[in-house]
Amino acid sequence: IIMNYTVSFLINFFKKPKALIFSFFLITCFVLLAGGEAAIVRAAIMSAVSAIAPLIGRIYKPRNAIALTALIMTLVNPTIIAYDIGFQLSFLALIGIIYLKPLIEKLIKTQNNTLNWRENLTTTLSAQIIVTPLIIFYFKIFSITALLANMLILPLVPLTTGLGFLIASLGIFSLKIALIPAWLAYIFLKTEISLIKLFG
Repeated sequence: IIMNYTVSFLINFFKKPKALIFSFFLITCFVLLAGGEAAIVRAAIMSAVSAIAPLIGRIYKPRNAIALTALIMTLVNPTIIAYDIGFQLSFLALIGIIYLKPLIEKLIKTQNNTLNWRENLTTTLSAQIIVTPLIIFYFKIFSITALLANMLILPLVPLTTGLGFLIASLGIFSLKIALIPAWLAYIFLKTEISLIKLFG
């Protein structure tokens, strides 16, 4: 999401390679700011791979990108694959989305896709199915509300992230102007936290 917003904005002022370099810098800052958790590092590397691929004349294939990202992260920290639960859950969820989602989409055949519910359902369900055994193994619990909670929160995440990017950009010039999208972001964040508390 950060990569898309940054490149879309900067492409108006710079050539794509320069826009990508700056977006890589922003993503690195975001990873450090967020604490460098495995799921965030994985997403950052994969977004970088997806951006670099067309520049060097390659076709981006998620399955290859997953393998490359896992290899890079394991080379940097060999213990991550065995002891980092976040690493395991993040990669399993992504593998579920890539391999299971097409199968689930064939089962859920409907033309009605109000508020993108079909996309959210198939994405959440495919990830949830594959990570559930690991969640039960590590945490000894199973949430019957997780699917519904994720479906409701998922559409709000890109909007919230986009507003965060807008707030940060406007804040460079004027904090007062940045407050306008900040209040809207507050509504989204409050909704997400309320949903998490409700289903938790």
